[in-house]
Amino acid sequence: MVGACGRPAQDPYGGAMAERVLRYSSGNEHNPADPWGRSELTVHGDGRVELEQHHSRRPGTSAWPGELDPQALSALWAALDASGFPAPPAAAAVPPDSVIRQLTVEDGGRAQSVMLAGSVPGYAAVIGLLDELIHRLSEGAVGRPG
Repeated sequence: MVGACGRPAQDPYGGAMAERVLRYSSGNEHNPADPWGRSELTVHGDGRVELEQHHSRRPGTSAWPGELDPQALSALWAALDASGFPAPPAAAAVPPDSVIRQLTVEDGGRAQSVMLAGSVPGYAAVIGLLDELIHRLSEGAVGRPG
């Protein structure tokens, strides 16, 4: 059985999981309505995480490394599977100043992406986990986008 993001559903830590990388981009440092800027989060299959924050209210970037425990990593992959990734959400009008997000999963030399704007049913759980991870890694310096 294969999960929605292409990995064996019954074996979340099997095979080449360490090769899998999730990249998450959220926000825009050039949008004056965005108080935090752009977050670039990378989650490696072995649990290593890196956050690079491009600030909107001051020049420069900040970076934080971290690590997810196996349970948190498993919960993240399960939420991604449950989201229907990489299927895009139904087309809808994007309200002005909505947070634009991109999810990309790289695995075995192949990459799949989806662009998300505003509140996105189906992707809410995985976005919530990723936004919370950004908030925790940055020790509260980066808020949770709306």
